[in-house]
Amino acid sequence: MAERFTQPHIQMMTMSPHNEAVNHNDGVKKTAVLALATITTAAMVGVAPAIAADAPLAATDAQPCSWWIETSLANSNVFYPDTSAAYWTMGYGTDEVDEITLSGEYPNARYFAIQAYGGDAQLFKSPGGQLSAITDFEIAPDPDSINPWVNDAAAGGAWTLTLSDTKTGQNVLPLSPQQAVEPLIPGTPADLNFLMMRIYVPTGSFNAMPLPEVTLHYKDGSTELLSQCTKADRKVLAKTKAGASLVKALTDRKNPPIPDCGNDCPPELESFKVQSLATPFPNASSAYIGALFTPQKGRVVVMRATMPTTPSGTTPEVWPAGKDLRYWSFCNYVYTSPYPAVVVGRGENKVVGCTADYQTPSTRGAAGNQVTLVLSFPSDKKRIDKRLAKSKAMTWLPMSARYGTTQEFIALRNMLPNPAFAQSATSIEVTNDPAAAEAVMGEYYPQVAMCSARKLARQGAAACLAG
Repeated sequence: MAERFTQPHIQMMTMSPHNEAVNHNDGVKKTAVLALATITTAAMVGVAPAIAADAPLAATDAQPCSWWIETSLANSNVFYPDTSAAYWTMGYGTDEVDEITLSGEYPNARYFAIQAYGGDAQLFKSPGGQLSAITDFEIAPDPDSINPWVNDAAAGGAWTLTLSDTKTGQNVLPLSPQQAVEPLIPGTPADLNFLMMRIYVPTGSFNAMPLPEVTLHYKDGSTELLSQCTKADRKVLAKTKAGASLVKALTDRKNPPIPDCGNDCPPELESFKVQSLATPFPNASSAYIGALFTPQKGRVVVMRATMPTTPSGTTPEVWPAGKDLRYWSFCNYVYTSPYPAVVVGRGENKVVGCTADYQTPSTRGAAGNQVTLVLSFPSDKKRIDKRLAKSKAMTWLPMSARYGTTQEFIALRNMLPNPAFAQSATSIEVTNDPAAAEAVMGEYYPQVAMCSARKLARQGAAACLAG
């Protein structure tokens, strides 16, 4: 199965032409298109937007701005989202830009990272081997500031990061791939690249997270500090012809599913590592395992696993400080385009089929904390409610009544393992192979089974797992 979890969170982004020079002697700047960025969920699932190669992708009455789009499950339940994450993305061209500077502050969150992608939506390396990704604890602070993932300190310290193909050193990422790549989206410029900031488990709202300032350094010596996109900018950009067609593609649930692993899919109810090289916009910090299953009325899926240790809070903590992973979560997804997390109910009764480390009750097992998930249609939940209440250590996640018997995928995310923790999904080298996953993860490998709701109600999760 092609690993597509990174991310659900990238949608359409367009930027208007750069038309104002700063520190340029003659006051005239060549027109530079800053990021004709049209990343869409539709493109990620193989649906080409209906946009001519010469179609204008920028709105002439919108100002150049940074971080065009924020995406999270709250506003975009597509492409395998996670309830604890948000992503900010922008595009950039390199025909006239030869360096980008990011100036930011360490956010009050458990995790953040900056990653750059080529036009093919893949990470890349500099000639010296520097990957185009950097994680919170790797970002050196500015003078008189402290990185709270390295030394005990509050969030808010300052940092500066440079994207350049000519510079090397600390806090420097490559600006662009060294070789030509096949664009993910047909018709986009050859010099198009993408920049993304990820945040997981923030303190308070994602809206309160500080976004880095973005400064473009042009090849003629001029610079431009971009303002952050406003809601008005985004509305204008979304009303372009290209934008409208991309939004349509993004939300079209009639798009056909892509056979991720085809005839090579492992059997249902067996967890395997999903491929990372096939996904657009992979997170360098994460790896995933999961199990496919076909929902059935009157039946439940039970997943049980011993879980690695993680930080418990929503603030930066010195890493790794003896913890196994930075974060883990389980999410149940509908295994067809647009690959949403299962959501049932509305308003106060809304339930999303995800649970993160800080939300999931556990019991103490021989090897560590053990969690048990129970998945069912909402109509079957009443039959097992007493068992769920009695256990107090089971977490119920919904199957999708809307999609009926469409195959679903219960996924386990492992994010940023401690180098000393060898049983993470990131250590699995063979994909689509349950035996290979189990050999590496050992006691942390999930058990999965399906049984009748009646059996679970009467005999419990252990009986369901025993067959």
